[in-house]
Amino acid sequence: MKKRWVLSILIVVLAVAAVGGATMAWFTDQSDPIENVFTAGTVEIEAEEEIIGEGVTMDNWNPGDCVEKEFTITNKGTKRIVLRGIVTQQWYELVGAEWVAWTPAGSNAAKVTLVGTGWTEDPVGSGIWYYNGEVAGTYPDNPEAEVKLNFKVCLDGPEAGNQYQGKRYIMSVAFQAIQASHADEWDWDNVDFETGLELTPAP
Repeated sequence: MKKRWVLSILIVVLAVAAVGGATMAWFTDQSDPIENVFTAGTVEIEAEEEIIGEGVTMDNWNPGDCVEKEFTITNKGTKRIVLRGIVTQQWYELVGAEWVAWTPAGSNAAKVTLVGTGWTEDPVGSGIWYYNGEVAGTYPDNPEAEVKLNFKVCLDGPEAGNQYQGKRYIMSVAFQAIQASHADEWDWDNVDFETGLELTPAP
């Protein structure tokens, strides 16, 4: 009799638990998502050229003539940068109606030399000029920073013999920049830049 009574109570408890389990609810809450916004910095440069020199006509060059070419490079991006300039030069001669590459006999009479300081050619004679330092970016509220690179370009009098008559000389400078702040170790050799720039003579 006692066992039946205990069993009856147990059945009632299980039935109540089953009913309660079917209707049980939990108080819940959830926070709003916390958004972490990361805006990538920018590397952007702009270069302009000014020719400094009076009385020199570049399309009617004479032996001994010199001009100074001043390049102004502006960091328009937010990141600090390291900077270099690639100087490419080539002589051309007119064959028929086309200008074709021409190599003078002996040394090159076109002489390009650095004016001022702040840049280093490495290796010497390569035409690759590195700015000695970093150029500030605009982040957070900096003005656009500028650096200048000046070259003196001369047609050497003693070396500019008759072989240079009617020839055309083209010098080009391309500037390249890499962000200065980076977690990884890197150098210019790790960046896929074109250093052998091909010149096309103007008509």
